[in-house]
Amino acid sequence: MVGGSLSNIILGLDDSKVFSLDLTPKAAWFVKDNVALGGCVNLGIQTAKASATTVNYGIGGLGR
Repeated sequence: MVGGSLSNIILGLDDSKVFSLDLTPKAAWFVKDNVALGGCVNLGIQTAKASATTVNYGIGGLGR
């Protein structure tokens, strides 16, 4: 099973010029009928015209 999410999309077209994006790809394998185990990776970036760029990341597990 493969999936993901794309969230927190901000395209500040005003004077602040803020850009933000979060991406979370996910993958899981079925170990038996109706039971899947896997993991996910959280990736994020936020940048603004007048400040530094911030990068976020992390890992996690999932079960279904």
